[in-house]
Amino acid sequence: YEMIITNLTGLYRYRFGDVVRCVGHRGEAPIIEFAYRKGQFLNALGERTSEEGMYDALSDAASKDWNLRLKDYTCVEYFNRPTGKRRPKYTIYVELTNEDGSSFDRPMTKVEIDALDKRLAKANQLYELFRKKNRLHCVEVIPVRSGTFEQVRREMVKSG
Repeated sequence: YEMIITNLTGLYRYRFGDVVRCVGHRGEAPIIEFAYRKGQFLNALGERTSEEGMYDALSDAASKDWNLRLKDYTCVEYFNRPTGKRRPKYTIYVELTNEDGSSFDRPMTKVEIDALDKRLAKANQLYELFRKKNRLHCVEVIPVRSGTFEQVRREMVKSG
């Protein structure tokens, strides 16, 4: 869902651009969780992968291909590698849990990363083209410890 706010001080149908998902209810009030920001793009070579496309590919890979739950993630584009290779790539830091809610604490397998790469290609034809032409390196997925993103948020709030 995208939040649209109207208030008594003059904001009418104000779109924040934040897309949220409903994860439950407390009484009749929905409990929402931030999903992604509308209008944001990853753009390593001009392929412009939307944050929505990235989120959909990643959440589908987590739930359908990996049998895991996606708690949080962040993604960056890397353009230059210290090894001298110049093919850009997406690096995604993910916080995952097993389906039973227990911590996920192992590196991703090549099969799991390939599943996400295929979903990104399906979400964005230019990503697929650049991957086929070997101009864009395969996505890198780095799992982080449970609670990492919450700790980062607390530190950011603390530092102002």
